[in-house]
Amino acid sequence: MSWTVENDYVIIQLKEVNPDVETCYAEITLESGRFELERVADENKKFRVKNDFGKFRNIEIYTNLDL
Repeated sequence: MSWTVENDYVIIQLKEVNPDVETCYAEITLESGRFELERVADENKKFRVKNDFGKFRNIEIYTNLDL
């Protein structure tokens, strides 16, 4: 998994997506704290997060199969 910042969005690129996964959960650590979000990756194994939060420091990805 990797991420880039493009036009005020953080683009999270997953290396692979298990077809059995219904939802991805991202735990995102910022300079100012942490938040979680629930998303489904698109057909390119990416999902976008509007960066209204500040500098991203770390992103951990979990799926509904991990829970």
